[in-house]
Amino acid sequence: QSVMSIGAIELAPSDPNILYVGTGEGNPRNNASFGNGVYRSNDGGETWKHIGLEDSDRIARIRIDNKNPDIAYACAMGHEWGPNEQRGVVKTTDGCTHWQQVLYKDNLTGCSDIEVNPSNSNEIYAGMYTLLRKAWHLRSGGGETALYKSMDGGATWNKLTNGIPAMLDRIGVALPRSAPTLL
Repeated sequence: QSVMSIGAIELAPSDPNILYVGTGEGNPRNNASFGNGVYRSNDGGETWKHIGLEDSDRIARIRIDNKNPDIAYACAMGHEWGPNEQRGVVKTTDGCTHWQQVLYKDNLTGCSDIEVNPSNSNEIYAGMYTLLRKAWHLRSGGGETALYKSMDGGATWNKLTNGIPAMLDRIGVALPRSAPTLL
């Protein structure tokens, strides 16, 4: 392929032949390689099609709807070394023909992690992460870094603050499969 690193890979829960791959290293550091967006396979990984988000640089995570493999969320971190607009939570509802940015804060804040409730695919959690690396400095966290929740498939988002520290750095999100309502 045209890139050398994968940041995310996700198998569709409803169809094991459908896979999504997000390129670019999902863990930014001063020598991390970048990617060129998202790829999809409909035949168990035998063939791949590039399906967009070319300027996202790093896809940290992909989540696919539990029942419909054409609905997916990409967690776009964006450029590590400078601002760009293709960041945040990006959603497709048509198998990746079109992508819609459903959670965006600013051109330095990307998505660090995302999780979809396995028992309610409209319930989504996303960690947003402000990051800027310079040769002499790393700005990690602060800014718009926060944890968000959507109960309507990403149409609207609420910042979670109850019990969460005001100053945050890179956020990871996980829901236990056995008890997804714990978060």
